Amino acid sequence: TISRAVLFSFLPSMIELALVCGILAHRFSPMFSLLTAATFSAYVMFTFVVNGHLGEVRKGMMMMDKEGMARLTDSLFNIESVKLFGNERFEADRYNSCLKVQQELSIRNEKMYALLNFGQSTIFTLGLTAMMLLSLARISAARMTLGD
Repeated sequence: TISRAVLFSFLPSMIELALVCGILAHRFSPMFSLLTAATFSAYVMFTFVVNGHLGEVRKGMMMMDKEGMARLTDSLFNIESVKLFGNERFEADRYNSCLKVQQELSIRNEKMYALLNFGQSTIFTLGLTAMMLLSLARISAARMTLGD
């Protein structure tokens, strides 16, 4: 349920993020904490947006799968009628049209997953790079050591 997800997933993650940001702000600089929170926020927002689109694609895939199975089942149950009226090609075309749409949606789904992975990796890499550059600037200014 949603309350279980919030209690055992979201809430502990928020507590951990707050603790990490507090330690970074206290031990090093508030800028480290700000970068961490910004990276996390961008990551979460991007993930929610792309997952919303993924949900729509998956819903379409399920609907087309259901439609294709219904057409196949209908054709098989009524095989005598289909053969009697010579509608084999018509039934095959109807089923193939469902398969084609399902294939297109499946490809779109894989592209969306690739976009999700690329975007998450990019956000994480940019955040890490910004933290490293900030650390480099503080080390150069002698406000941090290499061991920090």
